[in-house]
Amino acid sequence: MRLPVIATIALAAILSIGIAAPAHADPALAPTTTTLTVTPASARPGAVITVAATVSGDDPTGYVQIYQNGAELVRALLANGATSMTISGLQEGSVTFTAKYLGDGNNAPSPLSNAATATLSTKANTTTLFGEPRPAVAGIPSQIIVVVNGNGPTGTVEVRSGSTVIGSLAFTSTPDAQASILGVGISFPTAGTHTITAHYSGDDNNKASDSDPIAVAVGKATSNTTLTASPSTPSAGSAMTFIATVTGHNVGGNVEILASDTSLGTAPLNSSGVATLTTSALPAGDYSVTAVYAGDANNSSSPSAASTVTVTEGASSTTLAASHASTTVGSDVTLTATVAGFTPGGNVEFFDNGVLLGAVALDSSALAQLTTSSIDVGSRSITAVYVGDASNNTSTSVATIITVAKAASGTTLTAAPGTHTVGSAVTFTATVTGHDVGGNVEIFASGTSIGTALLNSSGVATLTTSALPAGDYSVTAVYADDANNTGSTSAASTVTITKAASSTALTAAPASVAVGTAVELTATVTGAAIAPSRTIAPSGTVEFFNGSTSLGTSAVSSGVATLALSALEVGSHSITARYSGDARNTPSESAMLTVTVAASATPTPTPTPTPTPTPTPTPTPTPTPSPAPAPAPAPAVPTTTTPTMPLASTGSDVLPVGIAAFLLLALGGAALLLRRRKADAAR
Repeated sequence: MRLPVIATIALAAILSIGIAAPAHADPALAPTTTTLTVTPASARPGAVITVAATVSGDDPTGYVQIYQNGAELVRALLANGATSMTISGLQEGSVTFTAKYLGDGNNAPSPLSNAATATLSTKANTTTLFGEPRPAVAGIPSQIIVVVNGNGPTGTVEVRSGSTVIGSLAFTSTPDAQASILGVGISFPTAGTHTITAHYSGDDNNKASDSDPIAVAVGKATSNTTLTASPSTPSAGSAMTFIATVTGHNVGGNVEILASDTSLGTAPLNSSGVATLTTSALPAGDYSVTAVYAGDANNSSSPSAASTVTVTEGASSTTLAASHASTTVGSDVTLTATVAGFTPGGNVEFFDNGVLLGAVALDSSALAQLTTSSIDVGSRSITAVYVGDASNNTSTSVATIITVAKAASGTTLTAAPGTHTVGSAVTFTATVTGHDVGGNVEIFASGTSIGTALLNSSGVATLTTSALPAGDYSVTAVYADDANNTGSTSAASTVTITKAASSTALTAAPASVAVGTAVELTATVTGAAIAPSRTIAPSGTVEFFNGSTSLGTSAVSSGVATLALSALEVGSHSITARYSGDARNTPSESAMLTVTVAASATPTPTPTPTPTPTPTPTPTPTPTPSPAPAPAPAPAVPTTTTPTMPLASTGSDVLPVGIAAFLLLALGGAALLLRRRKADAAR
């Protein structure tokens, strides 16, 4: 059964019913228009509807005729160009309202206004509205204000971001209430600008409806980062584990670990917001370690509080390898040391039985190599000592044993000059090769040592000698050995020493004698000159000859040999001296020397006359030339009882014979004195 329409009209002024509008419009009047609105446009049956009219013109006054579905409903008095009225009790259905201004003394009536429709239904259309949301942060619940207009709406409101439901609320409403105001709790999944709508599901009296969309700016959640390090006091090169925990809204992304502002690396967060970084890259030292979360789409960045980590020096280890286990002194051996530790740097020192061989810096592969030829002879204990650095302790390798044998030496010999005379200086030069040769070289001539000489820094030894007798010699140089070298003997060299040429000079004192008078023969033998003012003193014997007849042999002493003779016959004798030679000097023969032996008469023995003193002569003035005086008479000879013996062959008297004998004795004495002086000079 259709309910009758009951309209209750509230007028803003007293209505005058039955006042007719002017029949004709006055051209002098102002034109007018009427605008009509109905609120709400949709409502449940019986709800209060407000109809409002606004008239434009020249300050219009008077009335406005309201029409409902084309039929006059009421006239309403204008006030300030507008009028309104409320109507209730309208039945379900659509009602169309129009209005027309009736005019006054200054304004012409208006044409019919626009049509405004009110729809009344038991399932009324509803309008869902949003209030401005509170400041939103990703992941943190927020409340959105939703207003549902309708006929006591109940049911569910969902808040959606796009097509995703981010919040919902089931609600009830007071019966006959026109609206429900809801606070819906929502949580935005991500930061950024979200366009959201509210959807009302409807109920028996209200239709479903959607709100207009609004944009909501959602900020990033505030993150928080904490850091733990284990162990807190590691050694350099050992593993350290850093664990960073980040809280926020669905945190993701990476955490970077910094040690005193130097990055150690980054690690991704897992689904629990935990990032783990393990490293052994920290050198020794004290570090302030932090974890820095960079943030992501939904969370802000955050650093952890600083943690102090002390890294101590780590243990190193050194191994040693040698290129040869046995070698010869002076040969190259390469020693290779390998150091394990935390990126070790610095030097490795190499030792031979504790004596430093050298130091070498580690390369980028932690290797140090030393090539040396300085390892001594014997069984040597070789070690490598790593001196350490800021992050690594020192370490020493296990000893490597290297057996070093002596080097084989080689000896050569030369002799200079090429021709050698006995007594002349002969220089022998021995050259020894090997490893740092030192010590002495001994020179042997046909197996007999003639001396030793010290090697110089060049391995050369020189021996000069003049002691070799004449002969042919097989000469060798023998190097005994030293700490680094074996002994060696040179090849034999043949050296010939020739005798020196001697010379012999002969003198006789006196060279003329009376038969039976002694004559001393003196042979002076001279060796060859081997240097200025130096000759080879001869030895041996001298044989004296009268012609080819040997007169006798005498030994040479200090270069002189003498022979006294008293048996030479009267006459002229050819005397020579023949030197026999010795080990150093050749034989030689003197030039021939003539010795004259005169016969002597046998005089009558007479007393030896007493010499008459010779008077001191008186100076004689220069004489006037006069005839030469007669010869002075001979001194008187004392008279003896021995008769004078006449010389049979000459007929001379005895005086000339005595004078001759005296002269021969004087000459012999002079010759003897000369011989002795020569002998003294030779000594």
